[in-house]
Amino acid sequence: MNLELKPITALLLAATASLQVLPAAAQVGAPPPPTPAQYEGRDGNWYNPANWSIGRVPGIDDCVQLDGRDRVSIDFALAAPGQETAAYNDIIIVAAAQLTTQQGAVMESRQVMHRQATTARIVMHGGGWIGGDLITEPGRASLLGPEGGLWLDPSAVAKTHVQLVDGFRMQFGLGGRSPASASRDASGALQLAAGYGHYSTLTADSVALDGHLWLNLHHEFRPVRGDRFQLIKVARSSSGEFNGLPEGALAACTADGVGLSISYRGGDGNDVELIAADASLKACLAPTVQPLFQINRLISIDNPVVAQTREYVLLARQVGVPTL
Repeated sequence: MNLELKPITALLLAATASLQVLPAAAQVGAPPPPTPAQYEGRDGNWYNPANWSIGRVPGIDDCVQLDGRDRVSIDFALAAPGQETAAYNDIIIVAAAQLTTQQGAVMESRQVMHRQATTARIVMHGGGWIGGDLITEPGRASLLGPEGGLWLDPSAVAKTHVQLVDGFRMQFGLGGRSPASASRDASGALQLAAGYGHYSTLTADSVALDGHLWLNLHHEFRPVRGDRFQLIKVARSSSGEFNGLPEGALAACTADGVGLSISYRGGDGNDVELIAADASLKACLAPTVQPLFQINRLISIDNPVVAQTREYVLLARQVGVPTL
């Protein structure tokens, strides 16, 4: 199915400290902004018409809003025929809302407004997301660090412009040595490569980095010395760095001593890349270095003292397991 994204009213946003995009309604002769399709249901099914304030599943002309503690899942197994792609114009995610896409699901959108960087989140399981911009805004601080953001369990995101803010958690899953990808070919057919055997990717024309980089392992994959992972591919301009990770910094370590160092000069000179090499125990134990977990393998820990170790709490919160 060949979908053509149609322009709709832009929302008021601060794209940078010095640039504002005014809503189209403020422009001469522009139509008023559309009423957002708000989630009002309980079963979490994106494809249930009764869950939406507009009385139908949001479509390519709709602006979608998730707020409060909304939990919504895009699962193609529940979609009606012809709904191979969850297509909509803008989506606004605020408060502690969560949008989850299941294996193989693809979203197509114009613009994403992520208004609570530390609490609201989008979790993608082996899927794709194409079109438009990703703009984030600061949110309330969390005692256990950033819980919101964009979590990619080997998935592919392709946007035009990406702006991340302090407090936003950008999480990349490594499930293999092939980069995940999502795009439309010359015929308009959607091509998706994600999940098993792939690592998460973000591609964009321009990227402004900030916030926190998180890494996880999936599908029993383990990096080895010499592996390289081009997480973010930038076509034009890039700026900024992830918090605490300057050029060449050690970002994460596996249990067997393979370290992943970060470079913002990968690819053609402005891409974000991880480079795997042997790392010393002392280097891996530095407070800025993450321990890499297989988050698809859960171990039940009954001892409450052991269960509340830093490593277990980090792992448990990422996969939604309650902690004391």
